[in-house]
Amino acid sequence: LDSLSMAAHWVESELADIGSGAGFPGIPLAILQPQRSVILLESNGKKASFLREVQRCLELQNVTVEQQRAEAYRPDQPITLATARAVAPLRELGRCCRPWLAAGGRLLAMKGPGYAAELKQLPKGFDLHSVQPLQVPGLDGERVLVILQKQD
Repeated sequence: LDSLSMAAHWVESELADIGSGAGFPGIPLAILQPQRSVILLESNGKKASFLREVQRCLELQNVTVEQQRAEAYRPDQPITLATARAVAPLRELGRCCRPWLAAGGRLLAMKGPGYAAELKQLPKGFDLHSVQPLQVPGLDGERVLVILQKQD
């Protein structure tokens, strides 16, 4: 459910999910928005194979699995939206996606209680757009969606 909380912030035609792991938030977002493209970036071979199997079983034509580290990813065109859930600190996420995120593009990062400390060290080339509290039914812990915007 927490993955779907990002959907309201997805207005772009495609997104790249950094460190997709078991497919969250990328797979639920791809199911919810089949007309939009989702690129799952996962460097671990076993996890990437799992994601390909999920893609095949669910017949998700809008999903592409890229087995590589986010910082090595080089798409043909800049991506306008990146997502991350439980992957790395904001500073690291920004460093990873800066080369391929479009100017003005956004990074949506789901964060827990320690997010405030990360806001003190924003990644180079990014501005804080907003911090949105997340309310997930059945989940009591503090969760927020930190939205960073790449500078032009």
